[in-house]
Amino acid sequence: MTNPEATSPEYDYAEDVQVRAFLDDVHEASATVTRLDGSTVEFRTRRTDDGVELTRSDTR
Repeated sequence: MTNPEATSPEYDYAEDVQVRAFLDDVHEASATVTRLDGSTVEFRTRRTDDGVELTRSDTR
């Protein structure tokens, strides 16, 4: 959570992030996180035949 009056993130939320996805009624979900410099990272999870796959839009 962030201060609703904030104009930028308080810290780099995408650094050392812990992602939890609950895919009970859906097959995929995504979340976009804003970094301190204003860039964004998208985290996507989806069900596959082998389980659950997690990807992020940057190369980490």
